[in-house]
Amino acid sequence: MTAGAVTLDLTALPGYSGDETIDFTGLKVQFAFFRNKSTNANVLSVGKGAANGYGLNAAGTAWTLSLDPNSSALIRVPNTAPDVAGGAKDIDIAGTGAQVIEYILIAG
Repeated sequence: MTAGAVTLDLTALPGYSGDETIDFTGLKVQFAFFRNKSTNANVLSVGKGAANGYGLNAAGTAWTLSLDPNSSALIRVPNTAPDVAGGAKDIDIAGTGAQVIEYILIAG
């Protein structure tokens, strides 16, 4: 996270190695796990991206999670959620400074 914010682009996620990119285009997010590490001092906010945001339901409704340090959230996304595409692809994360978030996204 740089300057306290980052956007996860579901069409260009970092892979396991530095030269790998994961693209969820045409898939639906099935599960999303977010963890604010215990070494972070502040709350992290995770939610639908401001531009091209990815909604977690059929209507693409805005959503936000607030995670205290050493807390996590696991979301089972309904099958009615949108397919990842150009207009539905971003998840925004906001915090302070150089905090670290751990996440796992499963699509299919």
